[in-house]
Amino acid sequence: EDPLRAAAWLKLARIRWTELDLHAEAVQTYLDFVAYMPTDPQAAQGLFDAGRVAERSGNLAWAAEIWLRLPVEYAGTSQAYDGAFQAGIARYRLQAYDAALSAFQTAEGIALDTGSRAAALLWVGKARQELGDSAGAAESWQAAASADPTGYYSLRASDLLADRVPFQSQGVFDFTTDPE
Repeated sequence: EDPLRAAAWLKLARIRWTELDLHAEAVQTYLDFVAYMPTDPQAAQGLFDAGRVAERSGNLAWAAEIWLRLPVEYAGTSQAYDGAFQAGIARYRLQAYDAALSAFQTAEGIALDTGSRAAALLWVGKARQELGDSAGAAESWQAAASADPTGYYSLRASDLLADRVPFQSQGVFDFTTDPE
């Protein structure tokens, strides 16, 4: 019952990951921490970190599985959105587009701000595009473009709607002003 128990457990997981290159053991340490101390204030972050270690070690399926626990077990936390979003990215990288779509839709449903909602919607559109649903992709990108009009993901969604490549020049801006 030592007050430093959680910190020690998390430090052990991090050392296994970053200093000993024992990725599977690090993931298991994080998962054990969450299993034994699920109400600890750091439990959601520990679960997210378990997914990150699995992802960084190349096990995308395991990472997605871990990350998708966050919206279920730690709903309402910022890690819940991040977990669903990262699970979508991992599944997209695995070309499991149906599963990616589901994860991104979960992320969109629990987004805590407009920028996060726009990010999830952009990726919903990308997954739909890969699944051959061009109309659904365009609908998602339109929603993303409207969600956070000056944010990166909204601007990128606008680019996708206009069939522009990333960072394509859109002409020269005129910054001259009339001081009066």
